[in-house]
Amino acid sequence: MKPAWVLMTWITAAILLVAQPPARVRPTADCAQASGVLKQFLELDAKTGRKWTPLLTSLITDTDNPGWDTQLVIRRYEIGECLSASNGFLVPVRYRILGRLTSAGDTGLPVFLPGLALQNVRFEVVHVDDRFKVRDAGSVQPHVYPGTAIEELKKMADAQSPEARQEAVRTAKQLVRKTATRPRQPH
Repeated sequence: MKPAWVLMTWITAAILLVAQPPARVRPTADCAQASGVLKQFLELDAKTGRKWTPLLTSLITDTDNPGWDTQLVIRRYEIGECLSASNGFLVPVRYRILGRLTSAGDTGLPVFLPGLALQNVRFEVVHVDDRFKVRDAGSVQPHVYPGTAIEELKKMADAQSPEARQEAVRTAKQLVRKTATRPRQPH
């Protein structure tokens, strides 16, 4: 007859294996669906600069628009592998940043600050009302493609705008174009 501790050890091990599956064990269909919702959000963000639209609000849990005055201009993004979370998934995204489009202090004039960088962001995609949504998207700055940044800049000045504003917009657009066409850095 085996000692009781051997039997208890086997029972405890079996319970732990069944009760706490590894973090990555989750139905692949759910993971693919959550990643698909995140991809929709990322593309919409990159192409519109987080414009508050019915499509955007259908993809996120946020109920108000924080109104960003800074956007990160990106070359591209890469979606990582889903990790199971309590109410959905954690999905890492790696952005290839080209620079930051922002307002210059008190003047409010647009400025583009080039700066190549990698940024890792972990998004939480949760199950809400029988579908997946990106949680707290407003806590992350908008990430836009260069073309989106240039379109936003075009709206900031016209022929009736003060010369200083027109010049700031022209300079920012030129810097965005120049940075976007630079040869890629090795990763």
